[in-house]
Amino acid sequence: MGNDITTINNGATFVEAVLRRRSVRTFNGLRPDGATMTRLKEFARESAELRPGDPQFLALFSRPEIILTEDNRGVDTEDEKPEKLGAYGMVKGARCYAIGACADGFGEQLATGYAFERFVLSCTEAGLGTCWLGATFTRSRFQHYFDSYSKDARQKMSVRVVSPVGHDAPKQRWGERILRHMSKSDSRKSFNELFSGVAAPPEGMAKKIVSGEILLQEIERDGIIAFALEMMRLAPSSTNSQPWRATVTPQERVTHVTLHSVGQGGRFTLIDMGIGLLHFTETLRLGGRSFDSRLKLNRGNAIIDIDIR
Repeated sequence: MGNDITTINNGATFVEAVLRRRSVRTFNGLRPDGATMTRLKEFARESAELRPGDPQFLALFSRPEIILTEDNRGVDTEDEKPEKLGAYGMVKGARCYAIGACADGFGEQLATGYAFERFVLSCTEAGLGTCWLGATFTRSRFQHYFDSYSKDARQKMSVRVVSPVGHDAPKQRWGERILRHMSKSDSRKSFNELFSGVAAPPEGMAKKIVSGEILLQEIERDGIIAFALEMMRLAPSSTNSQPWRATVTPQERVTHVTLHSVGQGGRFTLIDMGIGLLHFTETLRLGGRSFDSRLKLNRGNAIIDIDIR
């Protein structure tokens, strides 16, 4: 069964969010107000749900869950002193965190990356700063918090990722600039290093889509595939490793795309693949393209075959 698109939206907002999103590690120290927290909870719930246009194979895996902390304090302990949630000094001024968790399983990890990036981009669209954290946070305290407030106590879920959420501080810390340099946050491999069988989209195309000069749904099939891969290229990943590759094979009625991960199936490879996959398929969806998709998992690596009409 294919992903038949019945409603076409203007993709300008999504593309703008991809271009604007950056890792924010210094916040203004203020807790999001009540209305913002309500919106964030809606983003979290909606991001974890399957929606039309998502890859079919995601339905095979249990859904991840995303919850919001009410402050940067955790659950009260027996001595009545609350645990402090944090990121070992890597994040300053954050008063709210999003926690992404899932059941054990390779497919569940990919689904978590997919859902959490949807949440992150929703925050970006709303003018809020975020920062993907996969390792540098007090994991046991975040796990304790998640276990205490999770809506689904029927299955054990492990915290995989967290992100501070809030408004940026007016000025970046010196330490934040150093961290961005160390993590290569502003560096990306070229289109031709990552993808084969298709030419890179024209320079400046993304800005024309944001301005409304070009509409995603008016781009021909191979053009929207190239642009979807460009959106994938711009996706965040652990240490900016960009572990995704793609081969494009045009056919008579469909264009076949094979996405696959590279490396030895590291700790965050499948989460990163989920992030990149969200960028790719969301661009196709907003461009009005339907597709069939199949997933093969081999330990910590993934091969995704997609036939795009």
